[in-house]
Amino acid sequence: MTVLYVLSLCFVVMIVIGAITLNPITPICHVNDVRVKNFNTKPTLTGDWYTNITVYNPNRGRFGHFHEFILYFMHNNDVLAGSTMPGFNIDKNKHELVEVNASTRSENVMALKNPELKCEALQKERDNLFVVVDLKIVPVTVFVPKIGLYEERKAMAFCPGMKIKFQKDTEGRLDKSDGQPNFCRIMIL
Repeated sequence: MTVLYVLSLCFVVMIVIGAITLNPITPICHVNDVRVKNFNTKPTLTGDWYTNITVYNPNRGRFGHFHEFILYFMHNNDVLAGSTMPGFNIDKNKHELVEVNASTRSENVMALKNPELKCEALQKERDNLFVVVDLKIVPVTVFVPKIGLYEERKAMAFCPGMKIKFQKDTEGRLDKSDGQPNFCRIMIL
C-alpha cells in the first residue's frame, strides 16, 4: 500500500513539474517598422509596402512553429497588399526577426468592395499626412490546455492602428512619436 501511495505521489509531482515547465504561452508579435513607397491613389491604388516584425516565443518547453507566414496590409478591413512567406521555427525562449515586402497590385484593387471610395478615403488621409493601416498575420500557432495535454490551435495576430506618416509625396513610415509599443493581439480562430 505504501509503494502505491509513493508511486501516486511521484506521478502527481511529475505532472505538476511537467505542467510548470511545459506550460505553453502565446507567442508575442511586435511591429518594429512599417514603410510604404510609390504610394498613389490616382489613376489607381499602388504602393510598395515593407514591415519588420519581431516574433517572440516565450515558451521554455516548446519551440514555436509557423507552417507559413501570411501578412496582410489592411485599411478599414480591406486588404491593400499581402505576402506569403515560407514557414519557420523559433527556438524555445527566442525571437525571430521577420521582414515582409508586399505590393498593391491590380488584383488587390479589384477585390476592394468599392475601389473609388477606398481611393478617396486613402487620399483624404494622405492629404492630412497620415494613413492608418492594420496588419494581420495568419496563421499563428498557439497551444491551448486540454485535460492534461496541450492542443495546437491556429490563431491570428492583429496589429491595429499603424500610423504611416508621409514626409515625401509617395513615401511614408511608421510614426513612433507617441512612444507606444506596437504589439499585436493574438486571437484564436
